[in-house]
Amino acid sequence: ARVALIACGSGRDATFADPTGLVSAVAMRGARWVTSARWSLPTDVGLEWLQASGLSASATESSAPFSTFASMVAAVNDAQEQADPVAALGAWQRGQADLWERTGDAAHSPLIWGALTTTVS
Repeated sequence: ARVALIACGSGRDATFADPTGLVSAVAMRGARWVTSARWSLPTDVGLEWLQASGLSASATESSAPFSTFASMVAAVNDAQEQADPVAALGAWQRGQADLWERTGDAAHSPLIWGALTTTVS
């Protein structure tokens, strides 16, 4: 009853009133919790560029080599295995927000964790 669609824009259909798209399709087929991404996700190389260009919130060293995307996938998988996947994912997102605010490290950018949403049907 749990599905994770971790791909660029996999949850964009949730912004429309009509139930069309991937999230709606798997919910209509019986999924209770569907985690997806609301926008295109930056690659690890893109995040490295952001850090190197000085456009991130801080000039601190990055946690490179980046494995931000893999970390996000692992966090979503862990959340899906919990009794309350929404609370678990939210706790991870709040932790990432705290790290972003304290360090400005692109590895904790809201471009990644902010894209995730869980639809409950």
